[in-house]
Amino acid sequence: MSRSIIKKALGIGSSTLLSRFFAYFREILTMQFLGVGVISDAFFLALRVPTSLRKVFAEGALSSVLVPALIRADQKEGMSGVDRLLSLSFVMIELLIGLIVIGICWYADVIVYQMAPGASQEQLLASVRFLKILAPFILFLSSSAVLSAALQATNRFLLPGLAPAVLNFLYVICLGLGLYFSWSVENLCWSWIAASALNFSVHVVVCWMYNFKILLPHQSTWKGFLYVMLQLLPCILSVGIGEINFWIDSAFASYLPSGTISLLRCAYQLVNIPLGVIATSLSIVLLPQFSKIGHSKQELGVYLAEAIKLVTWMMLPITIVMIFSSREIFETMFFSSKFTMYHVVQAQWNMNAYAGGLVFFALEKILLNAFYALQSTGIATAVACATIAMNFFMNRILMSLYGGMGLALATSISAGLRIVMFILILAYYFNINFHAAQVWRLLKNYLIQLCLLGIIFISVAMSISSLIATSSLYYVCDIWLFSIILDTRFFLHSFGYWLWFGPLTAIFFFIIYKTRKFFGVSFSYLE
Repeated sequence: MSRSIIKKALGIGSSTLLSRFFAYFREILTMQFLGVGVISDAFFLALRVPTSLRKVFAEGALSSVLVPALIRADQKEGMSGVDRLLSLSFVMIELLIGLIVIGICWYADVIVYQMAPGASQEQLLASVRFLKILAPFILFLSSSAVLSAALQATNRFLLPGLAPAVLNFLYVICLGLGLYFSWSVENLCWSWIAASALNFSVHVVVCWMYNFKILLPHQSTWKGFLYVMLQLLPCILSVGIGEINFWIDSAFASYLPSGTISLLRCAYQLVNIPLGVIATSLSIVLLPQFSKIGHSKQELGVYLAEAIKLVTWMMLPITIVMIFSSREIFETMFFSSKFTMYHVVQAQWNMNAYAGGLVFFALEKILLNAFYALQSTGIATAVACATIAMNFFMNRILMSLYGGMGLALATSISAGLRIVMFILILAYYFNINFHAAQVWRLLKNYLIQLCLLGIIFISVAMSISSLIATSSLYYVCDIWLFSIILDTRFFLHSFGYWLWFGPLTAIFFFIIYKTRKFFGVSFSYLE
């Protein structure tokens, strides 16, 4: 097993980390702009529609089928073949999405009601207004995705890698301007449309600089495009089924007090940060590796076993830290007159429920690659359909017991059930050897390591917190035009908390890494 996998994943993860960094500030500013209540729920409901379509037509699903097709066109006909297939794909895909956007605008009220049947009339009307503005959002993002696929197919990765970070940076600017000038929510929606249009314009300029041309298609071009659409269909089904779970959660949440949808989204977005930086980056690198060895089930089993061990090793300590500091995350970063302590507590429990499934969410990305490599996306789709029904019934039970946190908990549990089903199918139907004895031995040793080091980490953190709480610390620090009061509140309930908890967490992770061999925790990716 080559360590180059880690190096490639780190390269992708670094650009993803930059994007998530801006996404984190986007979430903070969004909650400060909207607050938590009817209007924020209405905004996020409206945003859910283009976001769901984005995952189909502007992210992995489209790129995963269009990039290989463009590469084949280049191999057969050179750059003229790329230009012809790119021109045809752009026109046809955007025509399709344009019709979808028109349909969304025309039936916006029906869509919103189906998403949130328990919402108030005020929330429904506001969400319809926002959706009609945000609908073209997907048109610009999908256009950028098509051009980005052409850049990737010709080995030009700079803009595709930086584009998500640039887009989130533009959103942060829009939110900053909106807060400063007291924009309405409608104006914020228009500003996000402008940001996505600017992002598309940058892609157009870069493609023009690389001499991409608009050419009429040949007969072979139409065959290539047909292949793209046939390959895109199963991806749309698998991604679409995943999005259905979020739509079901929104429908259930609409019957709960206003603000529940916003708090669930906010919690999930934070949990999604390590998921995107680590699991998504690793899955992107592993997909071509799995595809190359898909014919050798023995070798695929080795790769899967090592990937499962690595992902679990990375995600479990992050889960511990996120759950332990969940209250401080929302209190130090989100607390305000619009995000009260009640909202902090609710968001804390929501994030804890999602964080409990963090390992499952990460493993799902890895195991899905195995089904893609085995060309069995239909089975993965069937499993997703089965867990949708499970999620629906668990939502009904757990929501009545725990409210919004119950919906988050149901999502985590259903993810765990999917992992169990994926492993059983791969092991018994495809005869994939996961080397279960080795994996279990590592996990057992790792749990012992985490229990010992975790207890020490939590004890030290609580001791430092108690020491600060009982101290009479008070110091005024003047920095240019600002005066910062360094007191107990600053170091426990404000940004100062991270000045000591952040380094402590880094030491915790470092000790886990350095003592792994002592506890018998090792795998080929790092050795």
